[in-house]
Amino acid sequence: MRTDESLGRWPRPADVGVPLVVAGVQLSGTWLLAEDGAVPLDGARWPLVAGSIVLAAAALVWRRKAPVPVLVAAISLSALAIVAAGSADTAVSGIADGVALYSVAVHRGRRHAILGCLAAYAVAFAVYLPYARGPGDLFSNEFLDGVLYLGIAAFGQLRRQREAARSGLRARLADIERESRAAAEAERERLAREVHDIAGHHLSAVAVHAGAAARRADSELVAQALAVAAETGREVLRSLSGLVDVVAPGRATAD
Repeated sequence: MRTDESLGRWPRPADVGVPLVVAGVQLSGTWLLAEDGAVPLDGARWPLVAGSIVLAAAALVWRRKAPVPVLVAAISLSALAIVAAGSADTAVSGIADGVALYSVAVHRGRRHAILGCLAAYAVAFAVYLPYARGPGDLFSNEFLDGVLYLGIAAFGQLRRQREAARSGLRARLADIERESRAAAEAERERLAREVHDIAGHHLSAVAVHAGAAARRADSELVAQALAVAAETGREVLRSLSGLVDVVAPGRATAD
């Protein structure tokens, strides 16, 4: 099952709200780091960094409809922002591309999630490599990146499985409802045939006895024929009442 086949209304508030939050966090965090001197954002660096951040966040608006292209855009633009800043100490890596990777894991299968995770990690590794302060710094940073991207992909797949289970349950409930309606319709048809048979048989008997009474001059025989006809009529009413109780319990009493 592909959860992106039932996206529903688009865009939703979260489709726009999340990119705004991501852009705000990245821009403000990178600016604060630049103010502290950790990131050399002089000259044309800041417009390029800010533009890459804004574009990567804007691409996230389409993360439910086109998760794979959005992931490619987020990874590329995040890497460009780090290169433009001339430092890996920015509030960029793992944010926009992490959100995009989560969407891929939710809306696509396991293969896409794994490939997306590997792509994000490979680009993060390549971008950080020139700025690493020794093997220990490189190992610790890339270990944390690996844990981050794996965790994001895993949580996305868990949500995908949960949504798939819910969809399967809804489909099963719909099937049960259809089966119940079909069974009820079959039962109504059976009861209708039974009503027809019972009423036809008993009313035929009423007609026979009433006709016999009409042809007899013996008052005792007429009385017996009419009594049998009356009892047969009451039997018909009892049978019909019982069938009504089966179809709609309490209906006959209420009426």
